[in-house]
Amino acid sequence: MKRKKEGNGFTLIELLIVIAIIAVLLTIIVPALQSAKDQAKSAVCFANLSTLSKGWQMYTTDNKDVLVGGYVGVREKNPLYDPELWFAWVEFPQTEQGDITGYPWQDTSLEDKQRGIERGLLYPYVNNLDAYHCKSDWRLTENSRFGKEPAWRSYTIAGGFKVSSPYAVNASKYSNIKYPESKFVFVENLDVRGWNMGYWDIWVPSRNGAEWWNVVASWHRDRCNWGFADGHAETQKWQDERTVRICNELDYSKQTAIRSECSVDNPDLLWIVDRRMNEW
Repeated sequence: MKRKKEGNGFTLIELLIVIAIIAVLLTIIVPALQSAKDQAKSAVCFANLSTLSKGWQMYTTDNKDVLVGGYVGVREKNPLYDPELWFAWVEFPQTEQGDITGYPWQDTSLEDKQRGIERGLLYPYVNNLDAYHCKSDWRLTENSRFGKEPAWRSYTIAGGFKVSSPYAVNASKYSNIKYPESKFVFVENLDVRGWNMGYWDIWVPSRNGAEWWNVVASWHRDRCNWGFADGHAETQKWQDERTVRICNELDYSKQTAIRSECSVDNPDLLWIVDRRMNEW
């Protein structure tokens, strides 16, 4: 009689070895894939800031050198609001009928927030709602953990660009800006109160006395993107672990409590100071 051939399948030990090898490979591949995904999102964010900066610059060309209003506000003169809120790059969130729904710190629907962007004076020069949103901005899907509606706009204009701010030169015209290639206009901004209202700045009575006031959004782990007055964008890699700490602290009271200790001799803060519209 012929003997039946033995099967050619894997033994239990061989299967366990294969599973172990796959597990090791996954621990190597998955972080690499996530890193590549994060880099791709950061690249889109970088492009967004370049688009916004170029649109911001084009606005001045069409408006006799005058800057678009840097606060979030309204498109035209309105006696109900401070004059600095007039002629705004982005309007307050609003209904289709134009009724304001997000002022001063009220939260409102994503549609109202997007409508405010589209009705802002900068929008015709950008004409792309996606350019206002960083794909790493988790507030679009996770804002509910703060009891807030989804947020869309990831960027804010910095103090000094038709925005009054302490210790800053407030330019009203493009020609007022010395060295526009070295002055940032747009900042990645995270506001957990629902949407990015107002403007962005730090406290700068002197270069060595600078302190965090607002912080940069922590979208991209150890770096952030900036849009400059001449239309280009830059990526800043954080050098100080205290910057990562304060930018990742979402509890506002805790963030405020660590401002001083995260400011002293912080090279990241000095990088920002040297590219700000300082009055000195």
